[in-house]
Amino acid sequence: MIETLDLSKLEAPVSVDREFDQRFLGDAINYLKRIRDLSVDYITPTSKLQIKETGDKWSTWLDSPDGVKVFKPTPWALAQTIGMTELPKKYHDALIAHGHIDEAVNHLNMWLHDEERNLQIRTVDQDYRALVSTGYVPFDNYDLFELISKAMSTANRMRDSRTKPALFYRAQVTDHNLYVHIIDEGREWDLGKGDTYKPMIVVKNSEVGDGALRLEIALWRYMCANLQIHGVISKKIHVGDKLAEGIWSPETRQAQSNLWRHIVSDAMNLGLGSDQLFEPILDGLRETKEIKISDPVVTVRKLAKANKMTENEEKDIIAAMMGDTTVMPDDKGTLFQVINGVTQAAKTQSIERGIEFNRIAGDIPAMIKVVA
Repeated sequence: MIETLDLSKLEAPVSVDREFDQRFLGDAINYLKRIRDLSVDYITPTSKLQIKETGDKWSTWLDSPDGVKVFKPTPWALAQTIGMTELPKKYHDALIAHGHIDEAVNHLNMWLHDEERNLQIRTVDQDYRALVSTGYVPFDNYDLFELISKAMSTANRMRDSRTKPALFYRAQVTDHNLYVHIIDEGREWDLGKGDTYKPMIVVKNSEVGDGALRLEIALWRYMCANLQIHGVISKKIHVGDKLAEGIWSPETRQAQSNLWRHIVSDAMNLGLGSDQLFEPILDGLRETKEIKISDPVVTVRKLAKANKMTENEEKDIIAAMMGDTTVMPDDKGTLFQVINGVTQAAKTQSIERGIEFNRIAGDIPAMIKVVA
């Protein structure tokens, strides 16, 4: 007898991570536009917000001006909702894992309704993706992508015909962040024996409350396509005037973000037009080739401890470092070898954790401190 599979009982994927390379940027733009077009924000008092059981999970019920709305939370929104209460997430997760969804829901409702206040719910279609304060001001990822494109076009038009343009390298999307990687093909630095680097700008934005809009400078190593993120050019915190109760469309929101457009344009122009931002970083990277270490594995362990990495992450870096054929013999046994192990291991991590690895590798003063 063939067993019938009940699809309704299968676990839903916990991640919506997507990555688009240069060939699929059109798909990325369409994906972000769909999110923007289906996005609706609700400002609501907590008394009109209810958490209710939906099988072995829970959903959010909202008594809105145009009727009751039911939304399923993304993993990020679920964590935010729990964070608005005194209920520890580990306890919440343990209750659900042991079949006590009713108790988890009761706890959430009790704490959400303990104090009457207005909150902002960000939704896309039937998904509830963020629970933030009424003073939170999002900057839509689609609008940001469009703004970056215009800044790149302007910078490229100012170059002569012999200078290669700045290009989109890839876009990475998670349920709480967008990362856009721009590579400048018109500039290149050689650290010796053909070990070349190109400048990059990594733009990070969150529409759901995971930190500020950030534009960061980075270096891309040609030999292994590894990335190091070295610091912030500019950032803008998502804070503005508090909004009153009601439903807020993307068009209303757009009026609040005009200042951000100038910030992004200025930072893009600086990153694509100036070598001064990169020269100190390149000097620091050259220095790492001169810093000898007695045991690269021990150094990785120190680095892992300093950055609270897991044992598996530590093993990933050691394996990547030992298998890296792009590090020249003269550079083995140096801090430079460790840095490249971190950037190589970043490729095996999730999008969010990979970006953190890139930042750890790019913080050369902190790396030197670990060795010292």
